[in-house]
Amino acid sequence: MTERDTLLATQQLLSEATNVVSPSVILWMDKLSILAAYSFNLQLEDLKRKDVLYESAQAELQALYSRVFDGPSEGKSHDMFLVYE
Repeated sequence: MTERDTLLATQQLLSEATNVVSPSVILWMDKLSILAAYSFNLQLEDLKRKDVLYESAQAELQALYSRVFDGPSEGKSHDMFLVYE
């Protein structure tokens, strides 16, 4: 079953449920939907903040790697790195 099929089936069930349940239950279901959407938005914002922190940490780590591993060390002669046979 595709996501669209699931959505259509859910909408059909909700439509049928409105004919069976009382208006107070429908109001409660609407409030629950709003609460779920609010919770989702909070989670999304938290993930966005964590993504920014992650990207910042990755950039700092890359800068550190570049300083440590790019090129020979300052003040050391190239001869120190040659292997003698």
